Amino acid sequence: MTKTFKGRREDQRLITGQGRFTADWNLPGQLYGHFLRADRAHAEIVSLDAKAARAAPGVKAVLTGEDVRKAGFKEAPPLVKFPGRGGMKLLEPHRDVLAVGRVRHVGQEVALVVADSPAAAQDAAEKIEIEYRELPVLVEVDDALAPGALQLYDEIPGNLKVDMRARLQDKIMFGSDYPSMPYARILKEWQELGYSSAVMEKIFHKNAERILGL
Repeated sequence: MTKTFKGRREDQRLITGQGRFTADWNLPGQLYGHFLRADRAHAEIVSLDAKAARAAPGVKAVLTGEDVRKAGFKEAPPLVKFPGRGGMKLLEPHRDVLAVGRVRHVGQEVALVVADSPAAAQDAAEKIEIEYRELPVLVEVDDALAPGALQLYDEIPGNLKVDMRARLQDKIMFGSDYPSMPYARILKEWQELGYSSAVMEKIFHKNAERILGL
């Protein structure tokens, strides 16, 4: 069954300030969380002391990577599941919900403080003492993919998780047979590749003349 596209439904409420997000909802007795995040790109966590944070006013809990691991929490599933170029299988490293032993990017979640108020949670997070041991950092993609480069994850050889220069980009950018294809078939192929509607919309508008043969 096909439906006629009548435009985006969410724009009106969002551009007029009427959108409602998680932070807009308040319920009796609710608690608030604040993440303590890594302030460096790559480092070993030598020690983490959360005693002062746990004793801070209004704090209900302070969770670290070790707590999450002991609880048996699993990592979030990958958002991309389709194969890469030449059928390359997607390699998925283990990612703890909260960092364990090592941080791999600025802003990685290291601890979570739960408290009676946002201010109490943030104040307590600032009491957590962490000692880091700096590790080498690679900033450029080419450096990360170079032979002998530092490995971010042991299970991802060469730091290449998947080559996403897939059929779609190749066809559109380097000579395409899309002009002769029905529009519905184009959309179907995009969906099979796992592209979200937002990505499909962006690609289509950017390449509309070539795709439709205009």
